[in-house]
Amino acid sequence: TKQSLLLLTTMTILTQGAVTASPAGTAGKPSARTPGSPAQPPQATSWSKDAAEALLAELRDEPELAETKYRAALALANKQVDKKGSLNCLNRLADLLERNGKLPEAAELQEKALTLAETSFSKSSPQYAEELAFQAAFYARKGESGKARELLDQATAILAGSESKFPLAMAACYKATGRRQISEGTFGLADDSFQKALSLEESVLKANDAELISTLREYADLLLKLDRKDDSNKLKERIRQAKAELSLALTGNSGGSSAAPGKSTFAKAFEDAQNADKLGVPEKAIAAWKLVIQEGEKNDSESRLPYAYVHLGDLYSGQKQKDEAEMLYRKGLSLREKNGKDNTLGMARNLKRLSAACLASGKIQEAESLTSKALSIEQKCGADNKIIGSTLQSLLSLNMSNKHNAQAEQTAKQLLEVSTSQQGVLASTNKNMATAMLGSIYMQSGRMDEGMRLMKSMANQAQTRTDPSETAAAFKSVFADIEKQVDESELK
Repeated sequence: TKQSLLLLTTMTILTQGAVTASPAGTAGKPSARTPGSPAQPPQATSWSKDAAEALLAELRDEPELAETKYRAALALANKQVDKKGSLNCLNRLADLLERNGKLPEAAELQEKALTLAETSFSKSSPQYAEELAFQAAFYARKGESGKARELLDQATAILAGSESKFPLAMAACYKATGRRQISEGTFGLADDSFQKALSLEESVLKANDAELISTLREYADLLLKLDRKDDSNKLKERIRQAKAELSLALTGNSGGSSAAPGKSTFAKAFEDAQNADKLGVPEKAIAAWKLVIQEGEKNDSESRLPYAYVHLGDLYSGQKQKDEAEMLYRKGLSLREKNGKDNTLGMARNLKRLSAACLASGKIQEAESLTSKALSIEQKCGADNKIIGSTLQSLLSLNMSNKHNAQAEQTAKQLLEVSTSQQGVLASTNKNMATAMLGSIYMQSGRMDEGMRLMKSMANQAQTRTDPSETAAAFKSVFADIEKQVDESELK
């Protein structure tokens, strides 16, 4: 029923806690221009930092902020007389404006970029050829195929088709060709063009480079038109991963931490981060836990590093930055497995946090699998019934969402058994949830008498309903107690 589903959703939120990949390119290969958005945060005086922040704003669907940042990056690159930087910023800003319907200014910026490439590098340079290709892509998107072909012919004549010497310029030509083919309705040919462009860019650019991400976005849209949803989603996942990595790189703490006498730098940073939590200012806490991770990653055998990953993930989750949170949860999980710490309450919590992150991004099957693993670990660890009951609630909700009725029946029976050893609101809520789900499953599978009996018992229990605020307060208290228990087991 709708009431049961609402109850499941409420309890999942209360019990799961706060919730709110892409191969890197190969270094050392020739490039005709300066790639944008570096993987590590650049110096504050560099135009690259503003450009990287602009890209992150783009990926977060904040076009106005992205435009402001690109303009700042362009001004700084011009001031520093960094010709390649200016070209990069002109191209990124023009692309952003074009996608947001500001075509006249986008065209003006592309003309400026072409003129800059000519005066700075000459008309026979790969930089000039690349700018011709960018202009060709612009006209192709407008549907002016003839103009696009003319510009592409000029570009390819300069490059002589040399992918090994000019991979990025040739990638730009392939993308422009792909856009033209899309405008002409030849999607199969466009698929081949974008494959070539992506392959060349991957050989040179870092995973979170602006141009590579732009290609991934366009190619993902094309794959949807070709009814290749799975392939499109894989590219979108790479974009999400790049966004998370870029966000983490840009929000790193630039300050240092001097260790107190008798304490390691990691231990001091960890203590400072715990104190930062008490201030209730998320930005300061995030910066502090970033420093913990920075110190811990110097020696990934540090036993508290996975805890730091999960804790920072929770902070990002609370700021609605779910991609960053998911990546941190996965890092914590991977390190626990590597260090052989995969049968602990900390591991179970890590699994449940990642499950909640997957649920938030629509990966319900993976969320169910992760929660099932967490339950198995908790049972092996002899966790108390508050922890077991909380996980069973989440697992039952996921079983039902995935229509895995056989598993849901077993989970509901376990939750019903756990409820008999509990008291108060916790016991009644768990019992009602398990009974309602069992009754529904029985009736769906033709066991009408059993189902009706359970539903009747639910109706009788409904006469003594608990105040919703009392139920919420009870589960909030349970969650806090569970967190305390797991913290103590991890930090002892």
